[in-house]
Amino acid sequence: MKKLLALVLAVVLTLSVFAGCTPTVQMQGTPSTPSTPNNNKPPVVNTQVNSDVYPLDSDEVFDVIFYGDASAAGVAPLFERITGVEINYLEYTEEQYQMVTMGGSLPDACYRNYGYDKAALFEMGDAGLIIDFTDYLDIMPNFAQFLDRYPVARFACTNEDGSIYCLPTMFETAGSQSNLVYVRADMARAAGWETMPTTVEELMQMSLDIQKTFAHVEDFCAVSWTSGPYLELNNVIDNTLFPAFGELVDVRFTANSKNEVVLGAATEQYRHYVKYMSDWYKSGAVWKEAYADDGTMAKAKCSAGEVAIAFGSISGVTKEHFESGEFEILILDPLTSSVWDVEQFRKAPSGNISCNSWISTSCKDIETMCRWFDAFFSTEDNPLNKEGTVWGVSAWLGEIGVDTIVVEETEHGKGYEQPNGTPAGAYFYQFMGATNFYSAADSLFGIKCDAMINQLLPLSKETPLVTELPKDEDDQEEYDNAWIDMKKYINESTAKFITGQWDVDTMWDSYINTLESMGMSDICELLQPYYTDYIK
Repeated sequence: MKKLLALVLAVVLTLSVFAGCTPTVQMQGTPSTPSTPNNNKPPVVNTQVNSDVYPLDSDEVFDVIFYGDASAAGVAPLFERITGVEINYLEYTEEQYQMVTMGGSLPDACYRNYGYDKAALFEMGDAGLIIDFTDYLDIMPNFAQFLDRYPVARFACTNEDGSIYCLPTMFETAGSQSNLVYVRADMARAAGWETMPTTVEELMQMSLDIQKTFAHVEDFCAVSWTSGPYLELNNVIDNTLFPAFGELVDVRFTANSKNEVVLGAATEQYRHYVKYMSDWYKSGAVWKEAYADDGTMAKAKCSAGEVAIAFGSISGVTKEHFESGEFEILILDPLTSSVWDVEQFRKAPSGNISCNSWISTSCKDIETMCRWFDAFFSTEDNPLNKEGTVWGVSAWLGEIGVDTIVVEETEHGKGYEQPNGTPAGAYFYQFMGATNFYSAADSLFGIKCDAMINQLLPLSKETPLVTELPKDEDDQEEYDNAWIDMKKYINESTAKFITGQWDVDTMWDSYINTLESMGMSDICELLQPYYTDYIK
């Protein structure tokens, strides 16, 4: 358990996509070098007819850890009725979750899309606390087919010895990514901007013009980047603006067009990006308290009409903020810059994946619990009920045709709304499997989905799978140890560059040399063969 104790505080928070934040990709662990996928391997065929299996015949009441208000969730009774499994949801805080898992006395299962990473859950499984799902794939045909359909999800949850102790959640909805720039079009027009910026330089100029126009509004700041916790490396600003300065779309260890592993935050592209951010920070148009905010003040400023340009979300803005009574909010196309003229939108590889749900070895009835979890991987072509109205996505949307209806369909998914025309319900967003639903409703979330489908996804560039690829235990440990220190140093240095404590031009070489001394090149060399094998 020593690795578990070391990793127990490394909790990965995945924020609701309805709050406009991207769930965190967490696919690291203790796996081995991946084998080359066999493209001639026949796909897994699920011969089980789910509507003949469910509801299950179970008299047990299962205690399942859950994050959120599951007892009030509209889909909790729906899934209890459809699956035939009664769940006592344990609505644990993070502190309670850590105490229970550290103590080793576990309830029947855990159903959540964040928590420990795969490495910590491997240690729990290795200690005999949670089950290996590969022992139960014969009674989890929906999950088995999902792994075959999405190899990246298999990478994400499989350990070195082939074991799987956690179930993957995969967000592929049109609204699941947060790297967007929201602009209040009414404020932009008031500042003379009828046409939206296409470059980062124009964006900065627009923010200065808006700031000048609304200088009479107390506490007004044209730009709110986002709240402090998200200004760390790989934050929403990085994901949105970094691709405007060069070919890379990831500031972490990634791969360039030559398939060479590099550290994005140690490139000339990153230097251009940090210099731009520093100039913007010092311009007077950016809300400088962002580094000290936990998110509360940022939302309050948007709600008070004190922000015109926001990243990730523009929470709190309603139709009442606009004289027209309609949402006058635009989302910008991918931006370019004076050093890079190719529009590109950073898209996480095959969606955003987290692997955290598990079943304890002390579960009252492991097979029933496996079948309950397997229901969440069911698909529309093999629904859970004979009416064909409930399958995996219903864990989010409820019963299709009752709780939500399909109002349109594109190549990027189906547009759902509630019968009253409001966005598809987020009863609780912990679901498993994958879905690409979107909201077609006239709402902030609908505006985001529309922009993703029509402006951003057509220009998307997937983040190369580099650090997430399975590695042998020694290499994984070397990478983890080095990255902890490097990431901390990059975060501290970037904050100093942006806020002006360090001058980018004079301190950049020192910054790079320090990263070299911390083993940057060694980690690139360590990761290279894994990436080379993967792309073959």
